[in-house]
Amino acid sequence: MELDSSAEARPRLWKILLLLALTVLSYTSALKGGYIWDDDDYVTTNKTLETAGGLARIWTEPHASPQYYPLVFTTFWIERQVWGLNPFGYHLVNVLFHACTACLLYYLLLLLQIPGAWLAAMVFAVHPVNVETVAWISERKNVLAGFFYMLSSIALLRFYGVGRLERGHEEREGGTKNTKNMTGGQGEAAHSTAAPLRQDTKRTRGRTKSPLPPFRKGGKVETAFNTPAPPEQTLKKRARGERETNHPPFVRGGRGVSMTDSDSPPLLKGGWGDFTTRLRGFIACPSRAFEPGTSRENLLCYFAGLLLFGCALLSKTVTCTLPAALLVVLWWKRGRVTLDEALSLAPLFVVGAGMGLLTAWLEHTHVGAHGADWGLSFIERFLVAGRVLWFYAWKLLWPANLCFNYERWVIDGRVWWQYLYPLAAAVVLLTLWLARGRIGRGPLAAALFFAITLFPALGFFDVFPFRYSYVADHFQYFATIGPITLAVAAVCRYVSKHHREHMRPFIAAAAVIVSILAVITWRQGNMYADAWTLWSETLSRNPGSIMAHNNIGSLLSKQGKHQEAMAHFEEALRVRPEFEITNYNVSMTYYNMGVELATQGMIDEAIEHYEKALRVRPDFARALNNLGSLLAQKERIDDAVRCWAKAVEIKPDYAGAHYNLLLGYTQLGDSVAARRQLDRIKSLDPALAEKARQMVQGMD
Repeated sequence: MELDSSAEARPRLWKILLLLALTVLSYTSALKGGYIWDDDDYVTTNKTLETAGGLARIWTEPHASPQYYPLVFTTFWIERQVWGLNPFGYHLVNVLFHACTACLLYYLLLLLQIPGAWLAAMVFAVHPVNVETVAWISERKNVLAGFFYMLSSIALLRFYGVGRLERGHEEREGGTKNTKNMTGGQGEAAHSTAAPLRQDTKRTRGRTKSPLPPFRKGGKVETAFNTPAPPEQTLKKRARGERETNHPPFVRGGRGVSMTDSDSPPLLKGGWGDFTTRLRGFIACPSRAFEPGTSRENLLCYFAGLLLFGCALLSKTVTCTLPAALLVVLWWKRGRVTLDEALSLAPLFVVGAGMGLLTAWLEHTHVGAHGADWGLSFIERFLVAGRVLWFYAWKLLWPANLCFNYERWVIDGRVWWQYLYPLAAAVVLLTLWLARGRIGRGPLAAALFFAITLFPALGFFDVFPFRYSYVADHFQYFATIGPITLAVAAVCRYVSKHHREHMRPFIAAAAVIVSILAVITWRQGNMYADAWTLWSETLSRNPGSIMAHNNIGSLLSKQGKHQEAMAHFEEALRVRPEFEITNYNVSMTYYNMGVELATQGMIDEAIEHYEKALRVRPDFARALNNLGSLLAQKERIDDAVRCWAKAVEIKPDYAGAHYNLLLGYTQLGDSVAARRQLDRIKSLDPALAEKARQMVQGMD
């Protein structure tokens, strides 16, 4: 473990292996877990995972799966064929994807030359707020999207030359760093741990190291003596005002410029002209991109980044914030974003917005994110957003009492103190902006990354989990990278600058912190052992959780413990009386109790429980049908017929209720009505129609 402000030149194998090992070790408790909450919809009862035709439906039918994330369900389909419904395999894949994402983050931070890259990746890998993402099978969405998110980021940053330009300059300047680091301070000479390159090496090509300070030329750091003089022919062209055209208009050094970009007019310099010229050149002769001496690597990085971004979106559309995050990174590294860079990200913005809108539409029409639970005004959503930011920042700083379902806040625009959350967030961003000249751009960039990445979950868009709470640990999986990187880089830079000769205590402290986080993560993973453990732990940490009360009640009801189940449902109704899921569960419990009582011959008690179920849910067709049958046994035929008639009115394709209604009409002697029911039964259930026909014939 290192606490050095200087960035490594390349990833080290032993660090990658240790990162993988510690991540897997921290999640061994999660590997023993089973299925929870909506894992049945995603895996165990998902019919699309069972056949080859189901795989095609995953991609072609947005409503075939709980959410349209075809890459996620493709991985589930493959696993279903390999290890069936054994939950260990699904948990293992989640852990491995998370571990690989942490390794890619390590490489990405090295590319950005951020101090403490490995330590930051380690903290991300073992931080307890990520347990919900990794230990929950359905959140394959997050870990798979995170994997492609990192790959896309790396490819696109290489396309923009982030990391390569700075390293190239350090090599020419003997290891001097001239860019602002992640902590925001102005560039300074690297410490003497990295010896300067010899002047007679190939990299310096015999040129003398410049004693003059560097200057910026076209966004690239150069010195007065590290740029060779232009040839005489070029000088003549410049004197005539001609633009050199003897170089291919592809990307050089990751920037969208021609070989003579520094002399081009302002509009063409990193703008529309050069972008369209480069695009036309590639369309006209794409093979040029793969000739020696051209920018083949840059073009491959760009299109690979686009493809990987598409894969991330097909895993989870919260990754649509990636292009905005890249703009923040480019601004942090260079102090500006050129029009050319913004244009090259335009396809990502368009595709990301399109997928985001598709997801929002499916959440509303397919998942069920509509109704009174999402009826917030814009002001109230603004209040939610501010509070969400501070909630996640605090949980990241102090990961105590982590819970699967947090308290759902009561948002009221008439309460003055609720405005303090968004105002405080705005003040922090404004302060960081005003202080960027003194502390650098790093802190503001990290804060912007945090807010931008969280934007889809800030409350401005309706998502189904908001029915239970406005926050969930898995919502901040991507956003954690910003604050973690900033904190680790700041500490590493401070320690390296002021306590370089006494590093051991700080290294020991870092090791202790990582170990504590890993232990908390391991303990948190035990919470996901099975559904009963999850909901019991949730209830102990959030006693008012209607989600936990409903799910514990459902588990108890399935075990036949209806009275205990009813106690949890009644508590959930006390918290939110009009919550429809609780009312549904209460009616189902009364219904199940009625079935059991009827089986035991306790007709009057069964009738009472069916009536209780119908008081909670008047449109419960099965309860109406069963109540009608019991009333018929009590020779209350008129009441029974009314129950059956209402049941078929609520559910017209309910063949059993139609048959019972036919029996009721036969007992009342109404042959006309009985024949109408016979015609209806023939279209619904031909097998049942034969019995019904015999009953009608008996009336003749």
